[in-house]
Amino acid sequence: MYDPNSGRFDLDAAEQLLGIGEEERRLIRLVVSVDMLLAHVGITPEQITMAYSERVRNDLLDAASSLKSVAGDD
Repeated sequence: MYDPNSGRFDLDAAEQLLGIGEEERRLIRLVVSVDMLLAHVGITPEQITMAYSERVRNDLLDAASSLKSVAGDD
C-alpha cells in the first residue's frame, strides 16, 4: 500500500534514536533560536567573542576588587 509519509524526516524518531532527552532538547532549541536571532540582526561570532572576553575580564576585575576589600588592602 502507498504511504505518502514514507521517506519523510521523523523528528521524534530521530531524537529517540540519538538519545536526546527533554533537557537536551530544550538546550538544543535554545541554541538554535539564539543562532537564528544573531544571524537576523547581523551579530558575528567575532563580536560575540569580543563581548564575552570583555565580560569575563570585568568579572575578574570585580572579583579582584572584592578580594582586596575583604583582605583590607584598599
